[in-house]
Amino acid sequence: MQHGDISNESAPRILLVFEGAVGFLPDIKVKDYQRAVRRHAWDDAVSCWELSEPILRRILDLVLRRNLAVEVVTFISQPFADVLAARLDEEDVPVRRVWYSTPGRLSRRLAYMPDVAAVYDPDEAHVFTYGSKGRVLASADQLGG
Repeated sequence: MQHGDISNESAPRILLVFEGAVGFLPDIKVKDYQRAVRRHAWDDAVSCWELSEPILRRILDLVLRRNLAVEVVTFISQPFADVLAARLDEEDVPVRRVWYSTPGRLSRRLAYMPDVAAVYDPDEAHVFTYGSKGRVLASADQLGG
């Protein structure tokens, strides 16, 4: 909003890959996670993951101070994404949405997402898949930079 007028510009978005950035699967939880996935017990599967406090703090900072919209993408499954969205909502993490994709499908969709400024993925093998929007995420300080 400028001078009392409502703007029709949308806030730039950044996409953040959940696995290895927002969430980490501790070694001691791997078997529990695999068992939960086999049973399609998505609540149990999501609860095995630990959330990265530095990333969560950085997301809050980007949303509040820089007016960026943050979306979380998971490569696990759509049911996992639905339960993960509920967990992030319970944790008061200000993400616009959580959705499922694959690296290849995401890279194809980026052509139709001009408001996406960057895709942050901790997996170096995926980064070039996203073209000029791909960023390797090694620490929370790189997010939104």
